[in-house]
Amino acid sequence: WDLPPNLAVASTRVFAYTCPANKQPKDEFGRWFTAYSMPTGANSVGANPNGTRLDEITDGLSSTVLAVEACGSKIIWTDPRDVDIGIQPSGINVKGNRSGHSAGWISSYHPRQAVVLMADGSVRSLAESTEPAVLKAMATIDGHESIPE
Repeated sequence: WDLPPNLAVASTRVFAYTCPANKQPKDEFGRWFTAYSMPTGANSVGANPNGTRLDEITDGLSSTVLAVEACGSKIIWTDPRDVDIGIQPSGINVKGNRSGHSAGWISSYHPRQAVVLMADGSVRSLAESTEPAVLKAMATIDGHESIPE
């Protein structure tokens, strides 16, 4: 994905992958970042490299995150990388090591919130104040945690 012959592809904007609130939507080589990512890590929708069937999401489709805003992760849209709930801290817009970067697995350039796609197809805006334990519970497919409205 990051070899020089692929620079033209990575430098092509895919509007569906970008967020208009991102004031630095490209890296120093002109490659576009994606605004969205799938959670990976133990018990997440991305845990199985062969995919996760809807019937495996026993926590309920409306309670399980399928994709998240991850602008602060600075992932080039052609990079086969996702956010990892087991490695990255839970929290929205967790401060990163540089301006515009986030250490957390959910990050947005929208003030005090981030958007997530649930497994039932609904989209929710989550407040920055959402408890890390709630975010972690939403990222698992079979933990049977209680998630507040």
